[in-house]
Amino acid sequence: MDALHTLIQKGGYIMYPILFCSLLSLTVILERLFSLTRFRVAPAKLRNMIQNYSSSDSDSLIAYCDKHKNPMASVIRKLINNAHLSSDQTAELIKVTGRQETSGLDRGLFLLELIASITPLMGLLGTVLGMIEVFDTIAMQGVGQAGALSAGISKALITTVAGLSVAIPTLAAYTLLSRKAERLTDEIDRHTTVLFGKIYGIQTD
Repeated sequence: MDALHTLIQKGGYIMYPILFCSLLSLTVILERLFSLTRFRVAPAKLRNMIQNYSSSDSDSLIAYCDKHKNPMASVIRKLINNAHLSSDQTAELIKVTGRQETSGLDRGLFLLELIASITPLMGLLGTVLGMIEVFDTIAMQGVGQAGALSAGISKALITTVAGLSVAIPTLAAYTLLSRKAERLTDEIDRHTTVLFGKIYGIQTD
């Protein structure tokens, strides 16, 4: 902690928003890693029930979906409850529901994208401020004050490194989590389509 405090002091006040962004990024990453798991979004039991579905299984499938709150269950519940409608009407309903449910899988990811974009700029701002400090020192004291000059240069380098150190892993996490959300969305769509085909007797392969 002492080393971190010293580093922040050397980097100047621009280090505080960079540090805040790093904590926010870590929080979002951990929350999304916890939420974007297959058993939370598309549980194995529900997938098996869909694969083995017959018309007599509607009540048990509805009971399961009512008991377990997850994106796939919400879409399946909408499909079963509206199976009395025409296929076109039901398809439109589950499309809307699916879009609403899967949009939650991307929750918080825009923050990661934003952090990955602005932290290098914060680091660059710190670099500029550090170089201004260097030139001010040169103007007032000349080039012979090595200690004063090195403080400004150190400030410039520290903020640049800090900004990139936050941006690079955040961008990597954003990319990986976005792909994971897309895969889970595709899985929900695939199993919903399978069940839709079984209910309406439509070949979906």
